[in-house]
Amino acid sequence: MLSVPLWGQSPADVTVTLAAKVGRTQFRLGEAVKMELRFQSSAPGKYLVSTWPPMRMTRFANYDRVFVEPEYGAVDPLSDMYETRTGEALRGNDPVASLGATPVVMGLFLNEWISFRRPGRYQITADTMRVYGWGANGPPAWSIEQLPLRSWPTKQVPLRSNALTIDLVAPEAGWAEDRLKEAVAVLEGPDSPDGTSAENAARVLRFLETPEAAHAMVRLSVKPDSPEQAQLDAGFWGSPYRNEIITDMEQAIAAADFPVRDYFIVQLEYLRAAVKLGPAPPEGRLAYLQQARSVFSEGESMLRQAIPNKRGEALTVSRETLGWLERGPHF
Repeated sequence: MLSVPLWGQSPADVTVTLAAKVGRTQFRLGEAVKMELRFQSSAPGKYLVSTWPPMRMTRFANYDRVFVEPEYGAVDPLSDMYETRTGEALRGNDPVASLGATPVVMGLFLNEWISFRRPGRYQITADTMRVYGWGANGPPAWSIEQLPLRSWPTKQVPLRSNALTIDLVAPEAGWAEDRLKEAVAVLEGPDSPDGTSAENAARVLRFLETPEAAHAMVRLSVKPDSPEQAQLDAGFWGSPYRNEIITDMEQAIAAADFPVRDYFIVQLEYLRAAVKLGPAPPEGRLAYLQQARSVFSEGESMLRQAIPNKRGEALTVSRETLGWLERGPHF
């Protein structure tokens, strides 16, 4: 994910451009780095592009890879998560667009691929497989929206972007603390109608990568199946303070008023397995999971010991989670 690999020859009549959103190329460490992928073709109608959002969360990204040079000072925040956990790609029936001279633009957060840990100048490149070619005869007569992308008789076209240079600088005094307070206030406040405010606030905590943000992510991890929880889950894995997160999660299980839901304890078990056992090897994944069973069972034991001290909603939810754990393997 970090250094740029060799890549085959791409067609001359279709391109992808990696660009800084609104032209901004200097960012603070811990700040959201907003980029864009811009797709164009000089042969209108010959190519389609999946407009499934470029994102990289707790399941695999579909089409895109992002690389950075130099590697020193930058890390892939989710590399060992994908090596440790199982999971499908983030996708459905992909929305699509036909390519021509007008760019099809998709925004992305570079922080989901690369975490910058030191100030410096970095060169970013993207590879993508989200463009499909119809060939010489072009698309069929029916509307392209009538058939899911995964069923199309098309060929993926590998594309490599230009190299984009960006600068990462140390934040000014108080900047990270202010962003933390703002994000926590949103997540502790009433839900917005569409949930975007909470998701954006959780993303701030995920990208800050400070000890205080790590503690806040655990404390605010109480809303299952929500966009903000998906951001927090990815933040657990990407944080450089993973051991502190694990300690906070173990303390949360024991706390009288913390409702322990299934997703929370599963995340904890995978994090603890990654720390104790390292990522799963490319071969022998079954043997790895058998080793991990002993680690996973510790979470169930912790919850069982905590149940007598729980109260109210925390007791009800935690009992349900314990029953779910006792019914069998959950990984």
